[in-house]
This record gives sequence, C-alpha cells and structure tokens, in this order.
Amino acid sequence: MVARNKAPIFLVLGVALLIGAGVLAWFSSVAVLVLARTGPVSFSADFQSRLLGVLTIGSDRIDDIRSASMERSREPGSRSSTPDRLVFTTPRGPVDRGYDQQLFARDFAAIDAFFKDPAQPSLRLVSTGSGSEAFRFLFAQLTVAALGALGALLLGIGVRGLRDDATATRS
Repeated sequence: MVARNKAPIFLVLGVALLIGAGVLAWFSSVAVLVLARTGPVSFSADFQSRLLGVLTIGSDRIDDIRSASMERSREPGSRSSTPDRLVFTTPRGPVDRGYDQQLFARDFAAIDAFFKDPAQPSLRLVSTGSGSEAFRFLFAQLTVAALGALGALLLGIGVRGLRDDATATRS
C-alpha cells in the first residue's frame, strides 16, 4: 500500500510517462510514399505519416512532378557529411517537403527506375524498408510499450493508494 501523501507523486509520474509514450509514438511514425503516374510525363507523390505504422496522422501531396533528382546540400570543398537530398521537380520549380521526403532518398534508384518505366503505374515505398529505419521504428515502439506499461502501473498504484486510504479512513 502507498501512503496517501505519496499517491499524487505516482499519479503525476504515471501521467508523465503516458504522455511521453504518446509523444514518442507520434514522432516515430512510419512514412509511406506512393508515387503514381498521372500522365505521359507527370507524376504525383503522396506522403503519409502513420502512427504505429497503421493509423494515418498526416499526409501531403505533390502534383505535376516531372522528375526526381539527388541534389548536393553541401558546398563544394566542404568536409561536411550532410547527405544529398531527394528533390522532385515540378513546372513551378524544385520541391523538398522535408523529413518525410528525405527518408526516401536512400530509395532514389527505385524512384528513378519508376520514372523511367512507363509500364509501371505506381510505386509504394515504406520508410521502414531499410535496416536502420526498421531498427529505429522497432526500438521506438518497444520504448513506447515500456513507457506506457510503466506509466499505467504507476497511475494504478497512485489511484489505488488514494482509494485504499479513503477506504481506511471511513472504517
């Protein structure tokens, strides 16, 4: 049994761990890219962020894509290890939608092959397709489960401490 004066500490810690688990789950979402042929020389790109790899929590779309390329993001002669960026070119100019798009830079060969093969109507890529992203996702989800379980346990201990103390004072 937990003393009544200690129960709020368990409640606060439990809630904090549950919130932390939710935030980690949100920020470790899986990105999905679906490229589709929309005309003889145009394509669309749909990006989705999926919570736990299942529930769609965000999406973005780029229409009228003409090509894809990898662009250097560092100055010539620089010793930086900044990776090249995946950029889609539209009639309005180059488009880089940030983190979700850059998760697929490692898949540039597949994206380039898709753009060059008119027989292929669409291409679906998942960010967890590479070993490092799959490991990051798996580690994050195991951490979410551990934080959630510990948070629920502490919350339960805190509630039980309050309830047991209330029952004892009535007797």
